[in-house]
Amino acid sequence: MPARCPAASGGSSARTARRRFGQRTPLGGGQPALALRLIVQRKPPQAAEATRLALHRAAARKGKALDPRSLIAADFMILATSLPRNGYTVPA
Repeated sequence: MPARCPAASGGSSARTARRRFGQRTPLGGGQPALALRLIVQRKPPQAAEATRLALHRAAARKGKALDPRSLIAADFMILATSLPRNGYTVPA
């Protein structure tokens, strides 16, 4: 069974997702997927505020509306890595 878009839960949004992304074959020719770790860490308040300010400036410069989810994400450092857990742990 082909993989489905996580946003495709039903209704018109599912039809839109299928139309937009289509039914695709997995990359890698049947090879196992690359194991990834997602590391999320809250930024210090000053760093988060600097990121929010930069987002507002970039949106104003481009004449685009700022996605409110970007302001939420500005509070966090988000990293995806394929490094093994052993030897590369995240300090608490």
